[in-house]
Amino acid sequence: MFAATFAADLIDTAIKGADHFRALGSEYPARIAAGIVLCAVAAWTGSRRFHLLFAALYLAYDLSWILRLYDTLG
Repeated sequence: MFAATFAADLIDTAIKGADHFRALGSEYPARIAAGIVLCAVAAWTGSRRFHLLFAALYLAYDLSWILRLYDTLG
């Protein structure tokens, strides 16, 4: 389910156009790709430690991304 949010984000960004995509910078496609890969790993592993670390670290990273994004696009 979480991986679907990355696809939805890509669709939303495509709707907003190429200028919006470029404004997000090179980190955006890397962020999407890493998120999808990590979701795939999470789907195949039963490690509660991985799931906990993934959730906690991604939440912290996502908050950082949002704060940096709005600071630069503002």
